[in-house]
Amino acid sequence: MTRPTDEVLRSVLDAYAEVLGTSIGPHEDFFGHGGHSLLVIRLIALLKTRHGLRVSARQFLVDATPVAVAAACLPVDASDAPGEGVTP
Repeated sequence: MTRPTDEVLRSVLDAYAEVLGTSIGPHEDFFGHGGHSLLVIRLIALLKTRHGLRVSARQFLVDATPVAVAAACLPVDASDAPGEGVTP
């Protein structure tokens, strides 16, 4: 696993706290703190819109700790813009 930058990890921790309603440590599991599939979708949207980061929902099945999610995050780019790259 690649070590995430402090800025990305802080963004992920902030998003976790907002979605879960409580702060958790970087190595604590999302699902162990009441997280569930609908909150995963909310968290992914929050990371994208507020923090400019994208991550796959699949990451949460692999490792749902903030440090692992932060390591899997990529910056949002122009191809992620709404409606771009969508084939009817």
